[in-house]
Amino acid sequence: MRSSFIGNFTIKRSGDACAGIDIEAEDAVIKGNIITDNEYAIYISNVNYTVILENIISNNNLSLWLSYSYHNNISNNQFFNDGIFIFNSCYNIISNNMVNGKPLIYVEEEANKNNGRGGTNHSHKMQ
Repeated sequence: MRSSFIGNFTIKRSGDACAGIDIEAEDAVIKGNIITDNEYAIYISNVNYTVILENIISNNNLSLWLSYSYHNNISNNQFFNDGIFIFNSCYNIISNNMVNGKPLIYVEEEANKNNGRGGTNHSHKMQ
């Protein structure tokens, strides 16, 4: 059973240094939201097993922030003038996301690789 469900909301202008959605519980689901014009669109730190699915995320200062978090699923989201920031997090599923109409390609344990597909390539290398 999931601990929290946030779905089908429009979340905008949450204020300076605030997140549109700030997740502090594991096993949450964030689905089908429009998240725009916030400091952070979605802020996740030290949280595992969260599902972020089918959201539209646009024009936030720091976009989707994922740090010290594992086994999360970020799939089928659309980002406009936004993206994903990942820090000290691994074993996450990041798939089928689009950034400004192009595929977001996430490669874990690789650095400085050219994907050759014209999409946005975010690489993460754990030290």
